[in-house]
Amino acid sequence: MSTVCLGYMTFPDEKTAEAICQKLLEDKLIACANIIPKSFSLYEWEGSLKKASEVVTFIKTTTTCTDKITESLKNNHPHMCPCFLTFSVQGGTPDFLDWVRESTTVL
Repeated sequence: MSTVCLGYMTFPDEKTAEAICQKLLEDKLIACANIIPKSFSLYEWEGSLKKASEVVTFIKTTTTCTDKITESLKNNHPHMCPCFLTFSVQGGTPDFLDWVRESTTVL
């Protein structure tokens, strides 16, 4: 049985987040995406401090899909170093966890 996990991703804008998450849904790599607009990040990149507007996205998926999600992000995300982190799920409603598993497949 696949293990459900929560994914965290960031995008430069809502249009990009929606397009990439739609592709992940169509490819059955995620069951759901929550797109949260209007955040910003402070970080160091190539030796200087940066501030950037970002869109935060949480996805529901399974650990068997994460490699394919990473591959899709490398091919479709506009950043050279896209953010994609996963977190283990410790419990949840059984029906929801089953839905996530049934909604995702790795071909």
